[in-house]
Amino acid sequence: MIMKYIYLLFFIAFFGCATTTGIQQLAPNTYTLSIGVSGMGSISANDTKAKRDALSQASDYCVGRGRQILVQNTRMNSTYSGSTSELIFECITDKQADENSFTRYSRQPDLVIENRNTK
Repeated sequence: MIMKYIYLLFFIAFFGCATTTGIQQLAPNTYTLSIGVSGMGSISANDTKAKRDALSQASDYCVGRGRQILVQNTRMNSTYSGSTSELIFECITDKQADENSFTRYSRQPDLVIENRNTK
């Protein structure tokens, strides 16, 4: 009986759990998704699972609409307790992919350094 609990705890600690914001629309055909993973045992394992899950969900979302995924931006936030992968992507048509005629999403910077020297 005790071994069952030990296996269950090992399974939870090793495979961890994931949370997601779901896919949110930023602009026409431009979306964002954030997935957090914890409990995998190492930062690199958490990072890998978070990235893989985010790309998989985003790709499935686009393919479900008969389109291809075009990743615009990714960001990873890693700590010992877990990792969060943020993904900004577009769902583009085959024609847009062939013609390279898709928009580029540009994220506003978190920090702007301004030089005010007026020499």
